[in-house]
Amino acid sequence: SGLTWSTYYGGSSTDVGTAIAVDGQGRIYMGGYTHSSNFPTGNDPFQGEYSGSADGFVVRVDPSRQALDAIDRGTFLGGSGIDFVYAIHLGANEVVHATGYTTSDNFPTAGNAPQTRFGGIADAFVARLDHTIPGRGQLTFSTYWGGAGTDIAYGLAVETGGRVHITGYTYSFEFPVTSNALQSRFGGGAH
Repeated sequence: SGLTWSTYYGGSSTDVGTAIAVDGQGRIYMGGYTHSSNFPTGNDPFQGEYSGSADGFVVRVDPSRQALDAIDRGTFLGGSGIDFVYAIHLGANEVVHATGYTTSDNFPTAGNAPQTRFGGIADAFVARLDHTIPGRGQLTFSTYWGGAGTDIAYGLAVETGGRVHITGYTYSFEFPVTSNALQSRFGGGAH
């Protein structure tokens, strides 16, 4: 065995990878956050410009290609505040779901988003990117998820039918819950 492939990946400032997935062709999908305005995103991204004090990112790297040609899909994901991607899920046909948190009141929302407005200090988010679609059309769904306090998502799972589940914590007493929730009221502290 041993090391089969390794690379640096990032720009001129701090870049942190927090999530990884590999598809059946050996391409590597990474999620995380960057403070680098020159972070490499590849060709025709959803969001090609760095837009805040930290932006989330989702990229695909093909280790069979050489140098910067290996970056064949990617995008910043964020608004004017702090945006971190903490978890990704790779689905069929190059669809990637991402979750994390944002402090941006202009985080991009798309599709039939149930929460299109920033709720408070920090909101969790869920986004779906379809890398088979070029440019701005890649973001097929994105929503805030949170209340007036701090809400952060650290993990996600996606069912075969597309239903997304996220996990994390909240300091928001009005965090959105369903009518059949096991605990429908905020109990104090972080949940």
